Amino acid sequence: MKKKKIGTITFHSSYNHGSALQAYALQEYILGQFGQQYDYQIVNLRTKRQKDLYNKPFGFYDAKSMIKKIVYFKYKKMFLKRKERYENFLKNNLRLTAEYENLDELKKANLDFDFLISGSDQIWNYTILDFDWAFFLEFGGDKAKRLSYAASFGPKTLSCNQETKSRLQKDLRQYSNISVREQGSLDNLKKVIDIDDSKVSINADPTLLLGKSSWDSLTGSPIEKGDYIFLYDLKNKKEAYKIAKELSKKYHLPIIVVREKARLIMPHPNIKKRYDAGPIEFLNYIKYAKIVVSTSFHGNVFSIIFNKPFLAVDGNKDLRINNILKLAKLSDRSISTKDELANKDIFNIDFSHSGDVFKEEQRKSKAYLAKAFNVRQK
Repeated sequence: MKKKKIGTITFHSSYNHGSALQAYALQEYILGQFGQQYDYQIVNLRTKRQKDLYNKPFGFYDAKSMIKKIVYFKYKKMFLKRKERYENFLKNNLRLTAEYENLDELKKANLDFDFLISGSDQIWNYTILDFDWAFFLEFGGDKAKRLSYAASFGPKTLSCNQETKSRLQKDLRQYSNISVREQGSLDNLKKVIDIDDSKVSINADPTLLLGKSSWDSLTGSPIEKGDYIFLYDLKNKKEAYKIAKELSKKYHLPIIVVREKARLIMPHPNIKKRYDAGPIEFLNYIKYAKIVVSTSFHGNVFSIIFNKPFLAVDGNKDLRINNILKLAKLSDRSISTKDELANKDIFNIDFSHSGDVFKEEQRKSKAYLAKAFNVRQK
């Protein structure tokens, strides 16, 4: 019997560690649970806008900033190595369709899928630079059944004009099943269309579906010798930098960074720049860190998965991070200033609840997808 085909569109090819790994996680989870009945591919949308965004370290090194230009060329070999590692990850770990540059190409391709999924991450955040209306499945023809899995509108409450709202409503009404990643995204969804809570499922980020053993198999041996603090700051928060430096001073540990941020441009004797890190190296640095300091959703998620001492900078102010911390009963890991370190027990963390919570989230996700795919669960 010919297998039916599942296609997922998500942020699989952005040079962002969490985005690449969540795409891999959803792929592996669906193949593990339903692979005997379905073929699976990721719709390989790689827009020029996204390529420009991630091919330019610091986001805009071609702007009127001589310092950023100088730093780019200083670390150019690292940036090129990072690009190579991302491309190798895509090639070796993801099941991809042919590459498409825009929504029009996708429409003309007439892709033959029985199910199309708006995958996880902030793909419904229409305010970010690499958003595309393809993420609302404006392609695929009449055959494909449309659904989402843990799609996110991002960390903030959104507002939109009537034109955008009308387009969102038209697209979302074509979905047979809707899953969002957090309560905040459900709240945003309800601002756009009238929908009953019972019609929407809140499901865990795909990275939580695989479990620690699956991620262990990717990481390998420690890249960095000795203990260190891993600082993963995507938001260029001054306090994240201050917190990491205070911990470094207290515990006499170096700080490793993998993302280039403006305040890291100046030399610092205790900061090791590892701008050549791809998705697998990112996992490795978290797994073997002594302490993780992060402003990133996935930085905090993988800290929980690997049971690492971590601090979520302003985690209570981010809808996505706040949600996962509450689920795992780790809200006390949120921190806003370095002054709060005096009241934080860095290393004494109770991860016992998180395992049971994630197992329940995996069960809910399997039930949601089985219903969407019309598969009877054992």
